[in-house]
Amino acid sequence: MLEHGPGTGWVAERAAELFAEYRPRQVIFDARSPASSLETDLVEAGVRRIVKTTASEMATACQALLSAVNEGKVTHRGSAELIAAIDGARTRPLTDSWAWRRRGSSSDITPLVAVTLAHQAVRQPLLNPLHVFTLGELEGDDDDLLGELLGDG
Repeated sequence: MLEHGPGTGWVAERAAELFAEYRPRQVIFDARSPASSLETDLVEAGVRRIVKTTASEMATACQALLSAVNEGKVTHRGSAELIAAIDGARTRPLTDSWAWRRRGSSSDITPLVAVTLAHQAVRQPLLNPLHVFTLGELEGDDDDLLGELLGDG
């Protein structure tokens, strides 16, 4: 997670700056999240590779992060925002799986969702390429699980 702040008015411009600086293969967000409302703004600001995860991809990402944490493959540096997100996050059932639940969580879980999707992107370098578009192409050019993330479960 590079940056976290209140509201969304700043996101598209800052994402475009980071996109230009770091040239990522993709910019990922959960299609069912509030971030989905930023898609047009991101494209207009110059973010060119956007991936929207499906519910099943988000569930896979959540489970993969938890497994990696439990196996000691992923740690974090103690970011206060991430710790607060982990402490306040809740899960929601998805058929035979689960994902983070924004509604009912006692804190802003955006940092946790961001870390979850970043981990998935590293694990699987291009999430569902059928969901990817580029501006150039468009123009023709379980609550107990959370304690385990902090090692106190």
